[in-house]
Amino acid sequence: MAGKNPSSKLPAVMWCALAALLVMAGTAFLIVQVPTLRNFVLKISSDGVHAEFQNDGQIDDELTRWASKGTTLAALQAWLFKNFDRLDPDGSRLRNHLVHRCPQPRDNGISAYQQRIAECDRDPILRPLRELSEDRDPPFQRGAVKVRVGMPKKGPPKGVAYTCYNGRLEHKRVRLLLPEIPHQLEVQVRGGFACDPGKVFPDLQINAAQAHRLLGRPTREIEEVFALII
Repeated sequence: MAGKNPSSKLPAVMWCALAALLVMAGTAFLIVQVPTLRNFVLKISSDGVHAEFQNDGQIDDELTRWASKGTTLAALQAWLFKNFDRLDPDGSRLRNHLVHRCPQPRDNGISAYQQRIAECDRDPILRPLRELSEDRDPPFQRGAVKVRVGMPKKGPPKGVAYTCYNGRLEHKRVRLLLPEIPHQLEVQVRGGFACDPGKVFPDLQINAAQAHRLLGRPTREIEEVFALII
């Protein structure tokens, strides 16, 4: 009895699957070698396996066609927002894109700098972000830091706190607060004493009467509180 070729018993779909694997392996190699290739579509039919490649320009054209359809654009936007974490997991691409839209102060002199800053302030994406940042609204709110506060006899006037010259809080307005204590104290920080190397000094000096009200008890020489820049 004549032997039959075992391969003839393999279903056609299995041959297509094997061919698809070979095409995918070759495609992966090709995409690595050609960085502008961003996408490919694999189609399996009775005629065999076909791969259609898309480069950056073709993808841009396709997005433009989506935008021209009007109602379809909303669906595309919804998909992009929903899948943003998959497209840009750590936000680095978006961050780099936004950073390069606005200039550094050293770029091309003051006139060109002022012109580009004005463009940033008109940008529909950057403008609201810059406003949130300037007002320190979420997600640009500052975190509170723990500071050591002293209450000298000849302390600053009410509403003012002293810090060492060139200290991290100098010229800042801060809110002092403690966990589980309802009272808060807002002060304008000014330079008031030297930060001598090797000398232990508090981060802030505040008015003794205001410190007593903030803590709700007699104060020690040095207290630890949280300072929130506002």
